[in-house]
Amino acid sequence: MKKITILLVTAVLCTSCILTKAPMAQVGMTEEEFTESTHREELVELEENWAVYRVFYGYESRYVKYYYFKNHKLVRMDTSERNIHYHVRRSH
Repeated sequence: MKKITILLVTAVLCTSCILTKAPMAQVGMTEEEFTESTHREELVELEENWAVYRVFYGYESRYVKYYYFKNHKLVRMDTSERNIHYHVRRSH
């Protein structure tokens, strides 16, 4: 019984490192609140009144979520799935 418990705990610890959750964000929150609560965000676009952040999450970071800020307030969120299996074709 002790071996099974150790095995289960080890399995959970190993797989929990691979699985990441999307940040808890709400429309209307400030950009500062977002960046303080999320440590995996990546700024992908910055203009005068707009900022767009990208966060990868899920098993093996399979999903990507975009967060759109206008005047430092979250106004929109989009989710999509990454194509992590792609093929490179060589031409001769």
